[in-house]
Amino acid sequence: MSINKVKMIYQALHVDLNRNKTPDLRNSRSILVKFFKAVFSFKIYSISTFKQQHFFFFNTSNQFEALKNVYHNLNNKSLAYYHGYDLDLLSNNCLKKYPFWISYFLSLYAYCVDYRLISKIYLKLKNKNENTAIKYIASITLGHYYLNKIILKFSQSQFVWLSNDHSYNNVSFIFAAKYHKIPSIYIQHASVSPIFPSLRFDYAFLDGEIAYQTYKNIGICGTKINLFGISKMDGWINRYSPNQKIKNILVCVNEVDDMVKFEGLIDKLLERKYNVYLRKHPYLEYKFKNENKLHVQKQKSFMEALNGIDLMIGGDSNVHLEAAITNVPSIYFSTSHLWDYYGFLKFGIFTMASKNENEIVSRIENYVQSNDIYLRAKCYCHSIDTNYQNQTTNKIIKEVNSFMSQKRIELLKDNFL
Repeated sequence: MSINKVKMIYQALHVDLNRNKTPDLRNSRSILVKFFKAVFSFKIYSISTFKQQHFFFFNTSNQFEALKNVYHNLNNKSLAYYHGYDLDLLSNNCLKKYPFWISYFLSLYAYCVDYRLISKIYLKLKNKNENTAIKYIASITLGHYYLNKIILKFSQSQFVWLSNDHSYNNVSFIFAAKYHKIPSIYIQHASVSPIFPSLRFDYAFLDGEIAYQTYKNIGICGTKINLFGISKMDGWINRYSPNQKIKNILVCVNEVDDMVKFEGLIDKLLERKYNVYLRKHPYLEYKFKNENKLHVQKQKSFMEALNGIDLMIGGDSNVHLEAAITNVPSIYFSTSHLWDYYGFLKFGIFTMASKNENEIVSRIENYVQSNDIYLRAKCYCHSIDTNYQNQTTNKIIKEVNSFMSQKRIELLKDNFL
């Protein structure tokens, strides 16, 4: 039994085991369905034979946003695989759609060949959270791992860049990079939750002190930590000026929110003649009953959507932090079983937090302007109020170039000896 495979599967299962509240019914048949859907939809993407210094993988638009500035800076030295159709990527020959059809085929292969390992892990963990599809996640993680080893073998990259540390396709890249002895680099795509797994990258550029302390409590396994701030926020720190009176309100929703409760809050805001703007998570398909009365925001960048906004309202989402960094106040409207999932409350990121829509409306009507909201986020974004504020990307690349120089020196020493 490979200890690295065990560690990889545990890492891929970690969040689901600690979070799932509803049954996940996916199984080996689900993988078979995915495979045939990919094949018959003609999404038969191939493996790239290009060789590049830097390798990137983006599984979602949020993951791409986290790495976008670095990727664009290193574009002529990079190979990227991506998933999704809504990514604003630079077009070049070293940009490939991830061949999921191969990973699904290899997942079926893993379900058969690694069945003994998968069963042992299932028996060990099944009582921890019966809602988790343990065999499915274990199989599909192994399938991605087998594929990613092949992908990285062809790329011959010197670094692997990722912005997620717990989803199975990202976790499988971490361990495939370890297999090939390629250093892996992590840049956060969102704030860190205490239910995340241990950090296992070679290098991590964390947003700030909060992320570092959270990972320190979770576990850091041989990762070199750097606190440089948030790359995607370059140019956006303290971008907007707060208004004395609230007029334009942006409501942000995602899959974990109760849409009916948000509809009720929106109705109350409309009754009081506020201009209400709505921004949905990219993969949320829910149609609001009062949507025709709203200004629906569809900008690719969330920070662009904050232009002209006096106040933002959202549920459990990292957008509160991004709003604060740009200097826009926000209200936390909790409608799910979670409460302050990211721990923003005790650090003053929210202007207020409530589960009651009437209380929120009352607070908005009696709002008192706060200046320098962005300074509240200092512990989350290390570059705030430093001489490299809004220049995190350049600092990260400079540090990576330093890693590369050090590696060359060590290689020369080894060859000389």
